[in-house]
Amino acid sequence: MHRDTGLILLGLVLAIIFGALLMNYGRESKPVSTVPTPAGVSFALLEEGSYSGKITERVNYRIRTEPEFASLWNMMHEGDDVPVPVVDFDAHDVLAVFEGERPSAGYAISIMSVETTEAGELKVTLLHEEPGATCLTSQVITSPFELVVVPKIDAQITREDVLFVQECE
Repeated sequence: MHRDTGLILLGLVLAIIFGALLMNYGRESKPVSTVPTPAGVSFALLEEGSYSGKITERVNYRIRTEPEFASLWNMMHEGDDVPVPVVDFDAHDVLAVFEGERPSAGYAISIMSVETTEAGELKVTLLHEEPGATCLTSQVITSPFELVVVPKIDAQITREDVLFVQECE
């Protein structure tokens, strides 16, 4: 008798589920959220480091041509024998972000994301990292930077800055 009751209950549960599925079949689905989400843009790291040569100010660049890129590269690598990387500027731009001169090690800058917004802008989110008050760092002047290659998109660039303070024990 207990077994028959279990089978009947199972049949009822399956009938309810099947009925609910039939009722919803053919209904127009509505989006869960009406808030637009940005579309991610792929990017590739070109170079990063803790010393950006002659560039000692916090500044960001969008490089669209080979001569602009060669000029920036030479400012970063003056006196070094580092060849300028080849970038197809017909299809790509270079985004260069510089943290500026910092008093010690432990600072960094990086591009977290690149997105196209509903307004048609190119939003770049930058992560600024710095050491906490309790961190022991080398007392050396640094100037962190990062260069990335992005697809060529003719849109105004907006920026969002995110600060991360690394706490040490």
